[in-house]
Amino acid sequence: MTGAAPGAAARAERSYVLAVLGAHLAFMPLFALLLPRRVNDIAPGSAVATLSWLLLVGGIVASVAHIAAGKLSDHWCARFGQRRGLVAIGTAAVVGAYALFAWATDVRSLFAAIIVFQLALNLMFAPLGAMLTDHVADERKGRVAAMMNSALPLSAIGTSLAAALFPIDGAGGFLFVGALSAGTALPLILTAHLPRVAATPRAAAGPMLAIAWPDFARVWVARLLIQSGAAFLLNFFYLFVASRPAMTGSAASRAFGMMAALSVVASVSAALVAGAWSDQRRTRRRPMIGGALACALSLAILAGADGWPMMIIGYVLFNAGLTIFLSADSALVAQLLGGHPRRGEYLGYMNLTNTLPAIVVPALALGMLAQTPQIDWSLGFSGAGLLALAAGLLVTRIRTID
Repeated sequence: MTGAAPGAAARAERSYVLAVLGAHLAFMPLFALLLPRRVNDIAPGSAVATLSWLLLVGGIVASVAHIAAGKLSDHWCARFGQRRGLVAIGTAAVVGAYALFAWATDVRSLFAAIIVFQLALNLMFAPLGAMLTDHVADERKGRVAAMMNSALPLSAIGTSLAAALFPIDGAGGFLFVGALSAGTALPLILTAHLPRVAATPRAAAGPMLAIAWPDFARVWVARLLIQSGAAFLLNFFYLFVASRPAMTGSAASRAFGMMAALSVVASVSAALVAGAWSDQRRTRRRPMIGGALACALSLAILAGADGWPMMIIGYVLFNAGLTIFLSADSALVAQLLGGHPRRGEYLGYMNLTNTLPAIVVPALALGMLAQTPQIDWSLGFSGAGLLALAAGLLVTRIRTID
């Protein structure tokens, strides 16, 4: 990280990436396995509808919370020279939210837990996202962003562990994931050497933002499109697996955990190679386009999947393509906002591309359920694939950064 001795900088980068993994571990196993499984046990006759409402409420809370946390982290950074203290507060709050989930035994308590969790998660996540802009030089942003976004597939390890160690619903899975998330964030909170971030006069930011704004808007829309497809796949894929013949109870958890584990190797390898390549070639757009095309292809495979081999291929390829896209996207956005005193706030607006799909996609699922008792999985995957194609096309229009 910039402003530190090489050895200390390397250790700080590792601690930073590990903390980002902790933030992903805080939400990925929850939304991919623990929450859908709890909902399926509490309300088996209306699992899709109940999960959709929970995701909808959570997405609304997260949309506001991340922007507010980003603004708070800007003020925190201006006062203390870094954002680590706020990460610590958010991490502690996440642990508390997981305790609420662990003992939520009805739908009402699940709604309370999801609201608390989204407030806590975004208090942890918003300052972490801004630290890429604060502490990492442009020539290393691709590599570090790739490691950061490798946290998305790597968090599937947490899903796999939770599925293997806790194959049926219970408090243990929630408590395990909460502890795992906090443990991975502790090195950054307690030991990492992070140099003080120099303050940037607000007046200096105006011209930069005026020049970069059209591309910021294009990146925003492109990420919104691809994350909308990801919201459908990642949030509902467990229920898709559970709907297959002979996939009930622990069998669905084991099958899902196996696919999640397989996606880790492909996703992390692809992201690290793409991140290093984007730094060497000084390009962010081409990895983003390639990742979007991989997502579109994988969703086309899933739309026509009639057996386990195609389902596995589609799921693994989607996670790899999504990780590549988001890695290059994170580096590009960090460059666009470099030095801006309100970068945490603007990253909060960028985070709407994660939270708005969490609102819109469940709402669409509820609309589909109003017309038919079951989700049309093929239609859902096909629509998500078209969104990924549109995202790739929009990235070709970015001009400020290659």
